[in-house]
Amino acid sequence: MEIDTLPDRRGWFHGYTTAHQIGCEALERLGVAREVDWGAVPLGKPRPPRALRWDDASVAVLWLAEQNGGIRFHPNRRPNILPADGAGASHARDDVREMLLMMGIVDGHRWSTDAETVMWRAAPWNGGASFEQDPRFIAAAENAIAELPSAVED
Repeated sequence: MEIDTLPDRRGWFHGYTTAHQIGCEALERLGVAREVDWGAVPLGKPRPPRALRWDDASVAVLWLAEQNGGIRFHPNRRPNILPADGAGASHARDDVREMLLMMGIVDGHRWSTDAETVMWRAAPWNGGASFEQDPRFIAAAENAIAELPSAVED
């Protein structure tokens, strides 16, 4: 996915839209931008990236793609990503589908097995899978609560 997916204003303007805010955060973590109140500004010299989890990057790509019309989780036209492993049918632009293939959340013309837990975060309504009782989801939620910083907890 190209960086120009984010609106431009002396850098990348997030417009206080969640998908764009997450995109700006990802650019900062990848070492190509510095976050500012209104978005992110490019660094003159990229720095080594900070840790960016694969699933976090996948969520950022999916949210940006959906925000910008690059993917539809309830397609009006013929889907080019077929349902699998709890993820429903979708239609993605060719550039978005290529990115999803490279990231491993699409395998051929289907969502990959790895896409299932990403969809819990990125598009929980996609496919109608009930994950709230899945032991993996429960364990992840319990871990998140246990690791919650006290400042956030308050």
